[in-house]
Amino acid sequence: MHSAVWAHTGEYMLNFFGSKTYIDIQLGELYRSRGRWRGTIDIGHHDAVPLAISGGWRGPDPEALAAARQLAATFHEHLTVIADALYGHYEQAAAHFAGTPLATITSSETALGFANLHSVAVSPLDGEMTVEYVYMVDWDDEHLLGARFQGDRLVDFCGSTVPA
Repeated sequence: MHSAVWAHTGEYMLNFFGSKTYIDIQLGELYRSRGRWRGTIDIGHHDAVPLAISGGWRGPDPEALAAARQLAATFHEHLTVIADALYGHYEQAAAHFAGTPLATITSSETALGFANLHSVAVSPLDGEMTVEYVYMVDWDDEHLLGARFQGDRLVDFCGSTVPA
């Protein structure tokens, strides 16, 4: 027999297999896996991407949950900074792409056209809530690139990011 199911805002469900699920009115269903609460999020012109939120067994971290709810708004504020960081990463290897379609990357805006949002993670880093946008880019097929923000400030842009 199935366990009781509650689907109200911020309540928990226990599915047939016993894994814990958290229902958020804005983010939808989040499930506990590999130490984080996971779901998907649509933050604008991208398709829904995987979302990972920090939190313990009892539920998502309230501060991380609040930050995740704001992602649709903050993503558009962060996008210009992300585009600049992506272009800076591309410029380091641009000479290798002469004569290829990647040679058409000449600005932050064109670099963004060769990048795909892969996932988003929200968790504390050094005591501050951090949002990490993880990208796959056409010019670097060996790494995922992560743009980490604390508030409106880009605190790290790295090329060996673990997907959310």
